[in-house]
Amino acid sequence: MNPDAIQTTDAERSEGVVVFQAAVLALDGGALNVEINLGSIKDEGYRTENAAKAREARAEGTRLRDAALATVEATLR
Repeated sequence: MNPDAIQTTDAERSEGVVVFQAAVLALDGGALNVEINLGSIKDEGYRTENAAKAREARAEGTRLRDAALATVEATLR
């Protein structure tokens, strides 16, 4: 995406930052919730497999977060 092609007002950018921050909190909170709940599962195979899936999902979410942040920051310049 070309950040120069985005025409936004200061208010729209400010709202976008708030939405972005909420998404980051949701990512982190959801990931921690999964880790907490996996701790109570007795089936070690299931727990191990799904802990790996949860780590992969969080890593992908982090990658997307970083890309989105770079785009937002580029529009501020």
